[in-house]
Amino acid sequence: MKKIISFIVFILVSFIGGTLEPVMGEEQISVSILYDNTVFKQGTLADWGFACLIEGTEKTILFDTGTNGKILMNNIDILGIDPDNIDLIAISHNHPDHTGGLDSVLGRKSEVSVYLGASFFTDFIRIISSYGAKSVKVDEPVKICEHVYSTGELHGDVNEQSLVLDTEKGLVIITGCAHTGIVNILKKAKEILNKNIYLVLGGFHLLEYSDTEINQIIEEFKTLGVEKCGATHCTGDRAIALFKNAYGENYIPMGVGNVIKFPKLTTSTKGQNKEESKIPNIYKLGQNYPNPFNPATTICYSVPKTSFITIKVFDILGREILTLVNEEKSAGKYSIRLSASNYRISSGIYFCRMQAGSFKATKKLLLLK
Repeated sequence: MKKIISFIVFILVSFIGGTLEPVMGEEQISVSILYDNTVFKQGTLADWGFACLIEGTEKTILFDTGTNGKILMNNIDILGIDPDNIDLIAISHNHPDHTGGLDSVLGRKSEVSVYLGASFFTDFIRIISSYGAKSVKVDEPVKICEHVYSTGELHGDVNEQSLVLDTEKGLVIITGCAHTGIVNILKKAKEILNKNIYLVLGGFHLLEYSDTEINQIIEEFKTLGVEKCGATHCTGDRAIALFKNAYGENYIPMGVGNVIKFPKLTTSTKGQNKEESKIPNIYKLGQNYPNPFNPATTICYSVPKTSFITIKVFDILGREILTLVNEEKSAGKYSIRLSASNYRISSGIYFCRMQAGSFKATKKLLLLK
């Protein structure tokens, strides 16, 4: 009887495809491969390029569009996907094997926002606008929707953004071609969200790398704590074979039609503290703590995008006595330690004022000696 049950489970897992592990009773996120160099599900078409659909997040996201619109739409139809359900599109970089199918998608669903790197050509943006879609230029890391982030456009020979999904198991990183270096992308994702990496999938751009170089990258994956991976497209057959060998049962096969599933991030912490994202949504000047203070206090502030920030301290008569910050800051959360002894300020009431463009905020500080 046990053998029969085991056989049935094996058949079900094989049919389902890329579900990483049982998640019965949990809400799931799924990543469906729509365009790839290889076929996973019979009836779909393979071609050089990459595209995938992310479902189960706050918005349904199409990441990249492959090379040929007819092939992409054929695969979408074969897989039973309704383009009307696509809420937004993210394009990794400006190469035709990732942008070629965009016209066909916008021809079926134009009421979408298209997230693309700030370096994209104006003509490309005009094409998007001609369909009535909205272009959103991405430079710095940004939150696209709940639990979904862009790494921002990383710079190299080819500028590129990748997507980061914050899931119950950890970060899921999806790359187009990783022209800026797959390890650099992983480090950026950890810098943004400061969490473990559960899964990395997509193109790793290792076609011209030697076995020694590829094995070194695999070691860096493991040093960074990457639990599972699925390499495809521009990774190259030899590199894919080495990743398969290194990750064994934790290697996820790619190919058009495969669906990779994992549980959503829940609001229940189950006794564990979830670390907050390092990318805030708004400018914010926090109240210093402790307050009143003697002799030192900490002032925290948040920056949602790269901005020129000034933070100054004024006395009760409105006279400027200190400049704590006066420089451009990238998106993130920051803190300053203000020591009365270092700045030689006496007991009294002070006002800390932050300005970033049109944003202004002021907090009252009380120094008691």
